[in-house]
Amino acid sequence: MLDKDIPKYYPKINELSNSFLKLFGPKFTNSKEGHIETDIAGSSSIAGLMLLRDVVHDLDKYKPGSVILSEVYEGQNDLLHFMGNVAYSLGLAEPTKGWNTKIPKGNEPIYSTLELTSKLEKSFIEICKKVEIDRKYYAYIAALTSIKLVSAGQKMKILDLNIGKAIAFYNVIAGSKTVPNNL
Repeated sequence: MLDKDIPKYYPKINELSNSFLKLFGPKFTNSKEGHIETDIAGSSSIAGLMLLRDVVHDLDKYKPGSVILSEVYEGQNDLLHFMGNVAYSLGLAEPTKGWNTKIPKGNEPIYSTLELTSKLEKSFIEICKKVEIDRKYYAYIAALTSIKLVSAGQKMKILDLNIGKAIAFYNVIAGSKTVPNNL
């Protein structure tokens, strides 16, 4: 069930999301113009990883990059519901549709889920620790960042809205099942 305190903590979640956004763009992908698909995938993978870390506390015993099945379904469901609500509040057309759009080959992220979480997790956690907020909201911070990136991609006319939503959806799921590198 979606945490009833999210509205209470939304200002902090939003503040931390804005800080997380600063990690993305050309410097993240080492490209002149950036790669919005990789940015969305990165923030979504971190959202999924935070769910996984909340459920499986001893990930160090598993090989990085391997797929692990755990009890993250309820958390995934809540997080995806939150993302749909945020999409609605940002005025994204048909916020309940497009999440399962097929991602075209030209819109795939540059990095794998493991590479994304390896590049981002430590910096993300450092950002989150700057503001006092319970760790259970970390996934929501990263998910909010994903939806802001999807919205930016649409507004800048560099990414189809449904492809952006599908990248976000897919990578939340992938991040919540992929064993990360040790911190």
